[in-house]
Amino acid sequence: MMSTELYPKGIGLSEFVKAKRREQGWTQIQLADYAGVGLRFIRELEQGKASLRLDKVNQVLDLFSACMGPVPIDRSIYQFLQIQFHLQGKVLYKLPCFFLKIC
Repeated sequence: MMSTELYPKGIGLSEFVKAKRREQGWTQIQLADYAGVGLRFIRELEQGKASLRLDKVNQVLDLFSACMGPVPIDRSIYQFLQIQFHLQGKVLYKLPCFFLKIC
């Protein structure tokens, strides 16, 4: 089975991208250019827009050796998410099933 590392627990996609961009010393314009996406997309990504195209997200993440996609998760992660999203008592299949993973 492929090993999957959730990067680091509690960090969101927007925070991950912003932190990695800053580690590289890149501006949003440079990141957009390197990833082959528009500046508006980078801004929306870093601001945490709820709906983004997964293919474009992965174009950006590829620069940081990461990708986003469905991964098998165990019950303990569902319990963690249930607490994080304050969804105790609600149906678990409504929880997000996409995680940032190191490829």
